[in-house]
Amino acid sequence: GRDAVGSGGDMPIDELAFEEETVYAPISALQSSYPPAAAQGPSGWIYHSTSLGCLRPHHFPRRIAINVVESTIFDPFILLTIMCNCITMAWASPLDPPGTRKQLIITTLDPIFLYIFTFELATKMIAYGVFAHRHSYLRDAWCQLDFLVVSFAWLPVLVPGANQFGAVRAIRAVRPLRALKRVPGMPVLVGSILKAVPALGNVAGLTGFLFLIFGIVGMNLFKG
Repeated sequence: GRDAVGSGGDMPIDELAFEEETVYAPISALQSSYPPAAAQGPSGWIYHSTSLGCLRPHHFPRRIAINVVESTIFDPFILLTIMCNCITMAWASPLDPPGTRKQLIITTLDPIFLYIFTFELATKMIAYGVFAHRHSYLRDAWCQLDFLVVSFAWLPVLVPGANQFGAVRAIRAVRPLRALKRVPGMPVLVGSILKAVPALGNVAGLTGFLFLIFGIVGMNLFKG
């Protein structure tokens, strides 16, 4: 039986690994009389197990959240909101006098953006689950970034005066990174770059050493 595989029969069958891709039911099947235990949306996300400890994928609150997350307008709307938020962040300046029309527009839009991002976070937590299983919200690196940004955005609201800390203000600069997840192919590209960074450590060390040598030479040749 081992010689029957491959041309020439030189490849043992136990060295071959066959993996069949699991086919999940579409999320539309969750509304049927006999809903499946797991379903896969158009985005590729798999919905299974429980959310919030009690909600199966076919339960009404979670099914509504899944349909909202998987809708065709959800991601474009969130991406547009992130872009508008980045524009207002770039427009704002600590030197602006209070009471101007510009200041009024920014202070009016900031809570609206925060409510939209909080709605996105809560909807995805209900749809995905929080942390209990593999495909839950806090098991995904991009969702962890969203959670961090939204949580720090709520901190000045819940704790007056927290906005005076530099770390709380600096975390606002991370918000544009949330847009990378929604650009087609960008998560794969970013993941590949991050995986390649450790392998580039020797190259970075050699480059820094060369910069140091030329910096010392330049200081000695052109000092003063």
